[in-house]
Amino acid sequence: MRRLWFRRAFLLAAAVALSALSQASAQQKLVVVIIGPPGSGKSVQAAKISAEYKIPTITMADLLKKEGGGKTSMNKKLKASIAGGDMVSDEMADDLIRRRIIRKDTVAGFVLDGYPANSKQADYLDALLKEHELPNAIIVYLDVPEQVAFSRMSARGRADDTPENMQRRWSEFAAEREAILKHYPGNRVLKVDGTHSADKVAQAIHAAINSRAH
Repeated sequence: MRRLWFRRAFLLAAAVALSALSQASAQQKLVVVIIGPPGSGKSVQAAKISAEYKIPTITMADLLKKEGGGKTSMNKKLKASIAGGDMVSDEMADDLIRRRIIRKDTVAGFVLDGYPANSKQADYLDALLKEHELPNAIIVYLDVPEQVAFSRMSARGRADDTPENMQRRWSEFAAEREAILKHYPGNRVLKVDGTHSADKVAQAIHAAINSRAH
């Protein structure tokens, strides 16, 4: 009888330990959507998040660049859209993200830059994360005033940073920001002052993510 009792106790302890390990593993997964205007330092901060949490950064710009060079019907449609300066359809954007996150390097999560761009894409992302047993996305919003963003873009010295292009990019960002912030509840959005140095902004993001994750 005593041997049976010890066996039951051992099995119960093992089950509890396994459950705790599973929960800890789930908690370590992280999905971050980073948004901010041109000049806010999104690329820099996405790279820092990737390095800190050992998860890849997925940018819509990189996906479009890669897929636009292929010869499938999807690739040809993307190439035509890009060449014509048209917005990529939700269907195309969703498909690019779906095909990217099924790769092995995203098992612990990833950082998204440039997606979702509207509420429909956000709905698709929510369903995709649930399907792949990934946590709800945390939204990191780099808050940078318009005049600061324009000043930073002007200082970059890029040929395409004309006043017209800068205004267009700001307008596109404003529409994206409104759609994302309306979709996600306030407790999922980490608003960070993006006007400070890159290191200081990174520290604020790290502290905010950790406080939200635990």
